[in-house]
Amino acid sequence: MVWVTRVAMIVLLGASGGFPARSRAQESRAAGAATCDLPPAFLEFDADAVGHDWSNVYLLAYLSTFIYKFDVPEADFEDVFKARIAGLGLEFVDYISKPFDIGLQGDTQLAVVQTDDAIIFAFRGTDPFTSADLWWTDVQIFTYQGIHLGFHAATESVFPEIRTHIENSGNRRVWLTGHSLGGALAVVTALKIGSKAPHLLPRVQGIYTYGSPRALATTALDDAVGLYETFYADAQTQRWVDNRDLVPHLPPTSVPPDIFYSHVGEAVWIREAGTGGCTVDFTNGPLGGISISDHMPDRYLLRIYNSLPASLRPLMPTPPPVQSGALELSCDLPPEIASSSLWVDFVTCTPDLTWQCGALSLPFCTLQAGVDAAPPGSCINIKAGSSSESLTLTKSLELRAYGGTALIGVH
Repeated sequence: MVWVTRVAMIVLLGASGGFPARSRAQESRAAGAATCDLPPAFLEFDADAVGHDWSNVYLLAYLSTFIYKFDVPEADFEDVFKARIAGLGLEFVDYISKPFDIGLQGDTQLAVVQTDDAIIFAFRGTDPFTSADLWWTDVQIFTYQGIHLGFHAATESVFPEIRTHIENSGNRRVWLTGHSLGGALAVVTALKIGSKAPHLLPRVQGIYTYGSPRALATTALDDAVGLYETFYADAQTQRWVDNRDLVPHLPPTSVPPDIFYSHVGEAVWIREAGTGGCTVDFTNGPLGGISISDHMPDRYLLRIYNSLPASLRPLMPTPPPVQSGALELSCDLPPEIASSSLWVDFVTCTPDLTWQCGALSLPFCTLQAGVDAAPPGSCINIKAGSSSESLTLTKSLELRAYGGTALIGVH
């Protein structure tokens, strides 16, 4: 018997009629014969988009969130990540984890996935409690050829693999994304593609970052900001900043004697609206003040999800409950689950779990799942009972993957 439990809910909602965007996604949902089929959300990804595209914004934020390892051992992460993206309409290509050494040691992680039309590189952000990531890759302020030195070293260690993947990906468009440090590495990688592999430059379609620090600078000898802008139109780089997020204000714009850091691309702010809630603003920045919680990737994901057009939201995977501190804004409300399909990512394997499941309209419940060894794709059952109510739910499930992780769908 395999006991399956835990952590974060990854929800893929069913189709909503009346949404006119890419029809093949709706056709796929309508044609789904098996009860346990997952709707492929990445059919909504537009590989040829220029500038802002709501589907791309959210789906890349989704990848940028789940490329973090959280409590998953590094040795198991590739399997866990594959399970987390199962059914989204993505082909897993590679998981890259490479060390670098520039006096102090660090490492760089990213996932490579692809659709029929796009190859996507999703960089992991900072592991905040490791000295190599935080105190060397991020915080130091020196440059190499106008590139933040830590970000330069981190991307240099993985660039040969990135270049090979692009060259072997057919005619797919190239997309780069990441949250925090991951966003900075996406920008620096885009610059290096233009500088080191100009034959690949026409393939780079978009760079979407979330909570990224400044990565490029103008110095007395080098102008990495100006060079980046010769390769990419502003709209190709979408830089998302959540409310009062502190990290996009780092490093400082001026570092004596002659380093002048600057962001690149178009900024998009998620900010508190004057009447309550949040608004996505393409012109005006956030209100004053700084916040660490606004930097957390789960908060970016939830606030972007709650900002999506109402017709698009049901086609997107629902974000997991926020675990990064107290919710502050009305747009932090957990998404309503009004669909017949609920997809749950269970990572640890213990007999039972006290599960905070307000998204299911049960304040707290104990989740117990007994799963006989079964091939991926088979349907199983799960029983969820509330510790404060007598209600018991039994639903049909699909075991998408198992081994360190099981991705299960409730119908």
